[in-house]
Amino acid sequence: MKISSSLALSSVLLGCLLVSCKKEEQPGVQVVSAPSALDIPILKVEPGDFWTYQVRIEIPAGVTGEQAAAVDTTHERTRTYLGKVPFVKGAPEVECFEVVAPNSPPTREYVNILDDRIELRGELLLKDADSRPIVFPSPVVFVKAGLQAGDSIQLPSIAVPGTGAMAPRSCAIIGREDCVVPAGSFPSVRMLMHGVDGKIESRRTIWFSPGNGIVKEERVRYAEGKVIVKESHELAKKGHRALTERPAVPEPK
Repeated sequence: MKISSSLALSSVLLGCLLVSCKKEEQPGVQVVSAPSALDIPILKVEPGDFWTYQVRIEIPAGVTGEQAAAVDTTHERTRTYLGKVPFVKGAPEVECFEVVAPNSPPTREYVNILDDRIELRGELLLKDADSRPIVFPSPVVFVKAGLQAGDSIQLPSIAVPGTGAMAPRSCAIIGREDCVVPAGSFPSVRMLMHGVDGKIESRRTIWFSPGNGIVKEERVRYAEGKVIVKESHELAKKGHRALTERPAVPEPK
């Protein structure tokens, strides 16, 4: 299905380029207090660790074409930790994950995993041998220890290519709650991310479990107030397998 390829790339970019955070409240969320010390280490990984998610994509009729039928499809998506590699040749080593889903080229995610936080460094969509990574000018905080309801993560703004405009984004911590998914129940930090690019509005809710990683995501995109796609990811399996080789290091642009 060709749609999943474009959705995978836009979802990764939305997650990586979130900026300008604010406080947002939602009723009915059970807030669980937790000292930051309980979140450390924020994520401990070994090469070969993997997370497999059940993904569901829903697209209303008429979105992809005037006569197009509604889409309701499911597939698996797996994130595997490949180890520490140079981001590009000659650069310091960073943590590298590979994300694989049907009908989409693999994506490499480059991050710093520190004791108390995870920072985004960039990504690489492996379309072909000439693919080159997107490199962020400086590390972007994704999650950190001790987050509580009402907290936010302040990040730099991102310019919209070719327009000179700045795309508004927000990231608010809704609270702490137990998140139940097929893989089990995980104490999690619930984060709400929101972005607007022209007529497209995106909302992404992430449940991050300290020590376990992302256990659930819900993504919704709107065009002029109407839903154009819904996507949900739920952790189905978390485990470890042996890696046969180290990932290749891309050349810088």
